Amino acid sequence: MPGTGERTPPADAVLACPLTFNSVNKFAHGHADNFAVGLLCEMAGYGVPVVVVPHCKPQLASHPAFGASLDTLQGMGVRVLFDPDAPYESRLPSWAKVAAALPAAASQEVTR
Repeated sequence: MPGTGERTPPADAVLACPLTFNSVNKFAHGHADNFAVGLLCEMAGYGVPVVVVPHCKPQLASHPAFGASLDTLQGMGVRVLFDPDAPYESRLPSWAKVAAALPAAASQEVTR
């Protein structure tokens, strides 16, 4: 709890789901101008496994910056769950697929 002086345990993984067009691009380029994106940037820097599940309109997903950002994130070791060929209505994977993408320790916590 805030103010107790106790540290939180280290993260097994970080999941960002769904992650918007704007946040994908900010994360990929290190624009940590809000807490959520700053935390993603920091956790990636610490080497904590990060899984992102982008979700945006097809018109935004077709923007060249979005594809480049996904490539950048994957190059950083971030696990990206995104199928640009899936119909918009089914682009978000099931929670079972999301949990399976997490490292084993974190996946066990999600499925409990």
